[in-house]
Amino acid sequence: MPSYEDDTRKVQTAVTGRPGSDQPVFLPFGHDDFDGFMRGRSRDDFYCGILLGGCGKKLTAKRYLHKKCHFARRPPVHCRRTQTGEDSADHLHIGQALQRWLHRQGHQKVNVSYPDLGSGPGGAVEVRFDSGTRLVRVQMDRMSLNQWEAIRAQLADRNVRAQWACGPNSGIAHNEVKAEGRASASPVVPRAGRARSTSVPSTLTTGSN
Repeated sequence: MPSYEDDTRKVQTAVTGRPGSDQPVFLPFGHDDFDGFMRGRSRDDFYCGILLGGCGKKLTAKRYLHKKCHFARRPPVHCRRTQTGEDSADHLHIGQALQRWLHRQGHQKVNVSYPDLGSGPGGAVEVRFDSGTRLVRVQMDRMSLNQWEAIRAQLADRNVRAQWACGPNSGIAHNEVKAEGRASASPVVPRAGRARSTSVPSTLTTGSN
């Protein structure tokens, strides 16, 4: 049986507002932090988000003294969500961070999407701006050279100017260096116990390519 520290089966991430929301929350492990987290919230505010690969049903935040606090599913349970840990919402944190960053750059019409690459949402983040003619794509899942070339060609055919950011497991950084002379890293999502502000790398830019 996993210990308190090692038990990764519990649901630690949810979304707020509605099942299809892209507003993620992380439930702290400890009961003291739980109280601060719940301040201003009700136990009916949380969903097993569709953009987390979840069923969309409500989750209940559970406070415990001798095991991790976590979100509990409400019966009957029919959910195929497989990733429930802290990093399961990384794509949503990254999408929100890029949207805020673009707003600060003066781009107000920003659209964030999370394409399903075959294993559910979270494999990539696409942020479109300038009436859809500009795109920042953060590649999270591993991508083959052929897939990368095909998507680049599709975007070029649509006259979309794209800048790619490479997740640590994407396998495309070398391709980007060969094509563009440089590769941008994906935004960094902090872990529990650190400030929850996702940082955008300085190599990303909204200027001309």
